[in-house]
Amino acid sequence: MSGQATLGLFSPPSIWDVTSANGLSGSSPTLFSFGDKVLFDDSSANTVVDLGSLFLNPGSVTVHTAQDYIFAGSGRIMGATTSLIKDGPGTLTLSNANS
Repeated sequence: MSGQATLGLFSPPSIWDVTSANGLSGSSPTLFSFGDKVLFDDSSANTVVDLGSLFLNPGSVTVHTAQDYIFAGSGRIMGATTSLIKDGPGTLTLSNANS
């Protein structure tokens, strides 16, 4: 599924990883794959996202929300061409290894 839009719901325990189908592609649960475009928006009640202890290589990460989000954990968002876009009035706090 690499390159497809993944809605970053990351259902409890809100861990963003490559082994749990805790995101959505359309309305279907999906695994995150490196290269995916990830969107965090107001449809999720899980606004603290644990990056675990690994590195993630999304195509892009967009946080488009009125809610406040926190990216935490010892994991990293990596990639030579990965973009991080913050849009909307909510804040984004990076307290993971990238911060």
